[in-house]
Amino acid sequence: MPLPAEQSADPSAIEISIPPPAPRNVPRNYAWRILLTDGWGIAGLVFLLLGAIFGIVGLGLTLGIVTALGGLPLAGLGALFLAGGGGMRGENRGRQ
Repeated sequence: MPLPAEQSADPSAIEISIPPPAPRNVPRNYAWRILLTDGWGIAGLVFLLLGAIFGIVGLGLTLGIVTALGGLPLAGLGALFLAGGGGMRGENRGRQ
């Protein structure tokens, strides 16, 4: 089915709305709404949370010299989770 022809051939007759100036009024929950509807944002937040927990527990166990064999792998895993979560959050910022 062909598209209908334009009603007006005059380009100056088309009215374009201009967005408001720079400091726009944005709802307070806008950032949370984007974060909770974006898969990368949710996954990045989960990895950051896991990385922080594993890192803190791993460093605590490592500082208690007796349990260093269990603490070092946890601290390393926490660092990997933090790096992955930070990368996901960075990827998320680049797409917005």
